Amino acid sequence: LSDLGQIKGDLNQKLLYILKVVDNAEKSGMLEELDYTDFRLGNAYWELGQFDKSMEYHKQSAAISHQKGELIHVGIARRMTVALIKQGKVREALLVLHDIVGKKLFCSIEDKMYIAQSLGSCYNTLKQYRLAEKYYLESVE
Repeated sequence: LSDLGQIKGDLNQKLLYILKVVDNAEKSGMLEELDYTDFRLGNAYWELGQFDKSMEYHKQSAAISHQKGELIHVGIARRMTVALIKQGKVREALLVLHDIVGKKLFCSIEDKMYIAQSLGSCYNTLKQYRLAEKYYLESVE
């Protein structure tokens, strides 16, 4: 039903149904499954422009994934980067990205593209245009 809300362009309906899924998972004791539901909830808040809440749930999702020994989804890092840039926290966004790069938490070509695009966005915001261009070109390659 949350996907139907998305398709219809009703992001509040999408959010409502994801909140119900999170509530059901918590009440059922399925806490290990909250990494995915928190990821979806973070995405819903991100799409509504509520970046503080988005960050909160994306961080929770990443923490649960880390506890389970799973790789952090690069989509979380990309959305967190956009949210942090919009909040004026570019240096924090760079720390997140460099942590992922340093730990080699990505594996696909798409992951590498998203990380490079995110780094380009950070450096562009900091008006470090040569570095931004380097990463934008890397994302295209």
